[in-house]
Amino acid sequence: MAYLLMFVTLLHLITLAMLFIATMEKSWWVWDGMENSDLWYNCRFDNFTGTWLCASSKETEWLQAVQVLMVLSVVFSTVSFLVFLGQLFTMSKGGLFYFTGLCQVFAGLTAFSAALIYTLHNREILQDSRELTSGHFGYCFILAWVCVPLLLCSGIIYIHLRKKYDAEHQQADWVGIHERICRMLVPIRSPTLYSLQKAGRIEMRLKKEELIEICRMVAQSKLSERKHKDALPAAQFCLRCSVEVHGPCTVQTVPAYLLLAEANMGLGNLAMVTELLSQAEWAVLKSPECGHAVHHRLHRSLGCLYTATGNLEAALLHFANDIYFASEEFGVDSMVTCGGYFLMADVFAKQGKTPIACSLYAEVAHTWHCHLCKLFKTHVQNVQNPDMLLEPSYDKAQQVEVDEMLRTMLEFEQNNSRKDSAQIALVAHCLAMLWFLGGDSLKAVGFGSTALQASQLIPNHDLTEPIQGLLQLAQSPLTASHPTSD
Repeated sequence: MAYLLMFVTLLHLITLAMLFIATMEKSWWVWDGMENSDLWYNCRFDNFTGTWLCASSKETEWLQAVQVLMVLSVVFSTVSFLVFLGQLFTMSKGGLFYFTGLCQVFAGLTAFSAALIYTLHNREILQDSRELTSGHFGYCFILAWVCVPLLLCSGIIYIHLRKKYDAEHQQADWVGIHERICRMLVPIRSPTLYSLQKAGRIEMRLKKEELIEICRMVAQSKLSERKHKDALPAAQFCLRCSVEVHGPCTVQTVPAYLLLAEANMGLGNLAMVTELLSQAEWAVLKSPECGHAVHHRLHRSLGCLYTATGNLEAALLHFANDIYFASEEFGVDSMVTCGGYFLMADVFAKQGKTPIACSLYAEVAHTWHCHLCKLFKTHVQNVQNPDMLLEPSYDKAQQVEVDEMLRTMLEFEQNNSRKDSAQIALVAHCLAMLWFLGGDSLKAVGFGSTALQASQLIPNHDLTEPIQGLLQLAQSPLTASHPTSD
């Protein structure tokens, strides 16, 4: 692929140079090497001074047509090359260089028209010059004809050229989504007479909606596991199918835009994220009936984008809107709303506003502690039952996401100059319960020990006894006999 790219680039530059020489040099018609004519001047060699003496050619309609066509050919080829360079850095992998190829084809057609006109009407063009029978076509005329097939061939290559789709990307594409949907694509991409009928169109729409849901679930799963590259193909296909089913810039396409934006955010493609979120925001603005859940996800994505770009004030505004819409949809004490508080606290921490960040982190930790305590109490009721296999209460993706958030808060508290032992005990207890519920007793014991040490620094602390009970349960032979997660 790299060699093909080098070949096409070199061919384009050589052809463009030849085209420029053919347009500007003074050798379209030659008389005995002492006099010649180009598109702009008639020149004669002066033996006495040893220089060329040139005068402007008399402009006829045919000469003007050749001049315009050759200049257009140079312009088209130059634009084609500049667009090609731009697409190399901005176009997504797998994209085709259609515009570049069309510009190059137009350059070839205009050069062909110019050379053909000069061939057929050179008498009218050179009517005031010497007798044509004593002259012949010059090398610039020949260059113009040589450029024609080169321009057309390079244009066709561009049209069929696809941006590098390397083995690693193909593997990510396969693992990301195509392994799941390949068989479902066959009836959708192979239209039949039935599919053109009303009942067939309805069935096709239902299949595409099923594809959208599969792609959404796969992309969301990969994003939860922080596998942004693997999530990209699924998110792209989800958006493509959503646009086909619901139309562009509709509120139904917003979730797909947000998924694709999150995948690109993880890969650092902030320019693409900005474009995708602008499309999503425009779709939401056009749909007043849009629900709170969509508003919440949009503002959270915008907040993350502005955090990544360093516009922290704008990020805080969007996270505030995120918390409002999430609380309206899911409730104030919801884990979803809690995520907005955590992101806002992270921004305040970056601004150096430690007291505000501590307050928000404390709210997040308290909410998660209450939630995990309820799950733990339900789980522990059956822990002594030998006939019941302990299954993790969280899947791996959820564990990674929550663990990352709680670890961030624990590290923040431990590095704070004013260490709050109660807060450290609370967060570490959350992490211990999280990994115990996830089936990893070793991590549960590790975080439980950290929580116990912090709680013992406070006389008669409320969490000391629950933490000790968790450690005993995590270290019991029954729990240890179950396999732990990695």
